[in-house]
Order: sequence, then structure tokens, then C-alpha cells
Amino acid sequence: MTRLIEILKKQHISLAVLTVALLVSWSCVQEITYDAFDVDPIVNFYSPADGGSMNPKDDISVAFHDDVALASGTVTFTDENGVEIWSVTEELSTKDDTITVANTGRYDTLSYVISAMAVDGVANTITSDATVTVSDVPPTVGIIGTAAAGWDEDVNMFHQNDDDPANQYWFLIYDLSKNEAKFRWDDAWDVVWGVDAASPFPTGTGDQDPGAGNIPVDPAGLYWIQLNVDNSGNGTGVYDFEKITTVGIIGDGTPTGWGADTDLVQDVTDLNLWTVNIDLTAAQCKFRANDDWRIAWGSAAFPNGVGDYRPGSTNMAIDADGNYDVTFNSETGVYTFVKL
Repeated sequence: MTRLIEILKKQHISLAVLTVALLVSWSCVQEITYDAFDVDPIVNFYSPADGGSMNPKDDISVAFHDDVALASGTVTFTDENGVEIWSVTEELSTKDDTITVANTGRYDTLSYVISAMAVDGVANTITSDATVTVSDVPPTVGIIGTAAAGWDEDVNMFHQNDDDPANQYWFLIYDLSKNEAKFRWDDAWDVVWGVDAASPFPTGTGDQDPGAGNIPVDPAGLYWIQLNVDNSGNGTGVYDFEKITTVGIIGDGTPTGWGADTDLVQDVTDLNLWTVNIDLTAAQCKFRANDDWRIAWGSAAFPNGVGDYRPGSTNMAIDADGNYDVTFNSETGVYTFVKL
């Protein structure tokens, strides 16, 4: 011991200094272990990335990493004014864990902030932010079910939008089988329209109750399908299936003008194929179904083209007087005018 003291004196080191140094070193290790993370955690926004954009139908995924398992993570979504839209907190069970928020919804503004907070086992926290934009993707409403393309695939409808909120609806012409269907929003089961136990067809009011029944389509055939809902998912929910039973040609280029249809003849083997031989003049015409303007096809192309049945479609311009064989497919909208 005397020898050790002499050595320390020669090195100008006292036992007191050694003792203090050891205590400080031990204290610092304890402080790091207890009051902070063992390794600074990493918060990774990878769907979408910081500064990126997202489809409003996409999931948001945030990854948390540390050398030890974190206790929990929180993901918060706020608008450009800092107003919270939603917040999700989940337990984290591994050193690399992820929170994925599905079906994030549809929003009115385009700029958002995703905030993520990780919490370790002794309540220390670290936060990180990412700014993202939401791409302006329009919503969809589709018909789904065995009467259409099956229960795994929506057939998306068109949206009619004008200044009158009462005159906004989704519509489609589709060849349905004798089976069942429902309407749903944005290709997901979060918002659907079915029917109550009475299961009315061809008209009714869509019921959004998860237990609502399927709409029974009977008979099979080509239908004009309409659901009265606006592009925000609001509306009466009234639906209508109108079977196409006749197709005519109408316009000032036809013998009966705009006042009446000249009916086409339905093919006996292909019920969507319609033909007529008719004298036409160099003017305008359209095809329409069931002698009514609710279902009408128009196009700028002549003598061949594909008719557009959305409201406001243009008239077809007949370029020369003459006798024509006219063929029209009511399912595809394809038409031909052959001058004889």
C-alpha cells in the first residue's frame, strides 16, 4: 500500500480524485441508460416519405427503430392549420416496428403534417414530423357483386355533377346477370349501399347499415344504373335500374326529326346489337334508349365511332344525304353508318 501511495504521489494523482472520477463515470452511465434512449431512435416515414404525396385511398406507414424495443408509437395526422384529423397510438413490440394506418380518408385541403412520437420503456419521447400533400384523386362509386363483375371487383360508375345538389348522381350502363349486387364507395367496404329485408328491385333506397341485404337483380339484361349520391358520398341513396328495351335514332337528320325516334331492330342472338336501314340528311342525330333522353349516346365521330352516354354528349353530324345501313351496339356504344 505504501508503495502504491508513493507511485500516485509521483504522478500527482490522489485517491480522492480517483474516487470522484469513478463516481462521475458511473453516474453518467446511469443517467444515459435511465433518462434517455440507449440509441437515438429513428422515425422513418416511408409511405409517404417526407415531402412526398399520397393518394387519399393509400395507407400511411411509419417505422420506429431503436436498439431496444420501444414501448409505444403515436402517429398523428393534422391539416395545414394544425388541426388534428386523427391520431393512432399502438404498442411497439420489437426493435423495428411499424404503425400502418389504413383507409386514411378523403380530405378537403392538400397539405398535411404527419407527426410521429416514440416512447421508450421509461417514458422518454422523441418526435418527428413529415409534410405531405394529398393528390387530388376523385372519389369513385361502383357496383359490385355476382350480378356484375363479382364480389372482388367494382365496376366504377360515372358521376353527374351540376349546380343543383338534388341533381347529382352516379350512373352506368352495364349488362347484369340475374344475381345480387351492392354499391360501394372508393372500392372499399367502409361505405356501402344495400337494401333492407324487403330487397326491392328495380328501384329502392340504399341502406348503409352493415347488415343491409344485397340488391337482387332480376331479370338479367342491359341496364341503366343510377345511385343518387353526390361526390362527397351524401344524398338520398335512391337507386334505379332501368332495363334497356328499345334503341332508336333521333335528330333533325332523321325522317321524324327531334320529336320522335326511329326504332332500330334488336338482333335475336345478340340482344345488344341493333340495326336499321334509314334515309338520312346532312344534319345531326343521336341514339337513345326507351324513347327518352335519360339514356342517350352521342359522339363527334362520323360515320363510325363510340357513343358517349354521359349527359351533354355531342350530336353526331351526318355529312351527306343518303340511304344508310346503321348498326349500333348498346353495350359498347360502337356504331357504324354505311352509305348505300
